[in-house]
Amino acid sequence: MRVLVTRPEPGASATARRLAALGHAPLVMPLSETRPLAGQTPPETVPNAVAVTSANALRHADSRLLTSLLQTPCFAVGARTADLAGEAGFKNVLAAGGDSRSLAATIGERLPAGAHIFYLCGRTRRCEFEQLLAAAGYACTPLETYETRALTPDPAILKRAGAVDCALVYSPNGARALAGLAGSDEFAPCFEKTQFLCLSPAVADALGRLGTQRVRVAGRPDEEALFALLPKG
Repeated sequence: MRVLVTRPEPGASATARRLAALGHAPLVMPLSETRPLAGQTPPETVPNAVAVTSANALRHADSRLLTSLLQTPCFAVGARTADLAGEAGFKNVLAAGGDSRSLAATIGERLPAGAHIFYLCGRTRRCEFEQLLAAAGYACTPLETYETRALTPDPAILKRAGAVDCALVYSPNGARALAGLAGSDEFAPCFEKTQFLCLSPAVADALGRLGTQRVRVAGRPDEEALFALLPKG
């Protein structure tokens, strides 16, 4: 199948390799990019724990900032992010079940109310995790390490590919960009029969009215669950 990959690099190329190994024809067309934010400095206070919901937050964190936190317990949203936290040097890493609710619940099981948590995150984000921590009585300080910017897609990718069988959609911003592309007169024919495989309900909602009968949502917000949606045979 011709599978469109819309996530930012370097994840897009990694996903393409996985697809190729399964016998698919990946079409790499990132609709956004992530960049480190300037001005990251080690905080003066020491938190009770660090929380991470995005691999990009670790990838783009300033080395001095990470070094100041490595001895602090780290709560990661899922197994893949936990692995990356360990690779970054965190000594004590706990993995939650893959979403912000399970991460907040894991923290609730391990830390008393009133604990102070540093949250490594992006500038643009949903605030659900922070709201869950606040409701449970935790102090949460966001430490923004990266920003996400929209990319203008290369139309030649779609022109060469023709019809797209499946599109992997990872973020609401990417979904909105893809909806605009698929709704254009030039590229609408490429998406007439596309199945849109979305990482979460929020991503699916951002597609709007685009192919509503051909949208499927992963059971968990991770790539393993997204790949499970790929049609078999």
